Formats: sequence, C-alpha cells, structure tokens
Amino acid sequence: MWEKHCHASLLKVGFSPVVSWPSCYYHKQLDLILGVYVDDFKMAGPSGQALATGWELIRREINMDDPSEVGLYLGCIHTREQVIIE
Repeated sequence: MWEKHCHASLLKVGFSPVVSWPSCYYHKQLDLILGVYVDDFKMAGPSGQALATGWELIRREINMDDPSEVGLYLGCIHTREQVIIE
C-alpha cells in the first residue's frame, strides 16, 4: 500500500521511475536522482536550490520529517567529502 502511494506521489510532483532500476526516480527539470527504500529517501543532484526544491515538492504529497544530513542509509553510514582532481 505504501509503495503505491509513494510512487504515485513522486510521479505527481515530476519524478519519473528509472527504467530497470526499481525504487529509483529522476526529476529531469531539477536534475535530481532519488532512491527510496521503504520510508528512507536519499536524493542527489547539483548543489544549490535544486535539492531544497526537490524536498519541497515531495513534502507536498508525503508527510515526512525535515531532510537531514547524510548518515545511515540501507545499513551503511554515508559521509560527504569533496575531492579535487588535479
């Protein structure tokens, strides 16, 4: 039941399912990729306003907590770092 509700809600706000990659969605206008596992969401995209806008769109349809910094997702601790390639 939840999976159908979540899927319909994401479609409604402009996310499209990624072909052959279940539970992953792409928002073309904002250039965002979203992974959903039950009630855990992880989104990636360009820095700036795109991520905030993506969360705002999702929260119009799905009641959820405020987004938090990267951390535990699918049993793995995720961290953020910047790598400069010279």
